[in-house]
Amino acid sequence: MEAFAPYELPVLFHCGISSYYLRPERSKQEPGYGAIEYSAALVQDFPQVRFIAGHAGLFDVGKVMTQLGRFANVWVDTSFQSVARVRELLEVFGPERVLFGSDWPFGNRRPALDIIRQACAADAGLERRILFENAAELMRIGQ
Repeated sequence: MEAFAPYELPVLFHCGISSYYLRPERSKQEPGYGAIEYSAALVQDFPQVRFIAGHAGLFDVGKVMTQLGRFANVWVDTSFQSVARVRELLEVFGPERVLFGSDWPFGNRRPALDIIRQACAADAGLERRILFENAAELMRIGQ
């Protein structure tokens, strides 16, 4: 993290305990490495680095909100989260630190877009912010 920090680009990490590997590769997985406690220690130790908590923690989204929401250097993506959870993420992280995510090509983009549209409840400005403005600002695109 110390070597990466000067580049001022975000670090995306898998967040939440889950198993991804298929049978032939199952021996490679360590789902516990996605525990939110590890994430909290990481973002606390490197406040100068901006982090994206992938999938907003998957099934551990509640822990992400309680343990990572207080850190100004953490953003979340919305992949695999419901409309209600996206609304909660917006309340906890604020509209500036929530990013659209679909986990494509593994996830499906259309339902992920529908979830954002429903969570934004016809607020075109909020929708635009989540779908691309936040990511552009975070990655310093167009600045």
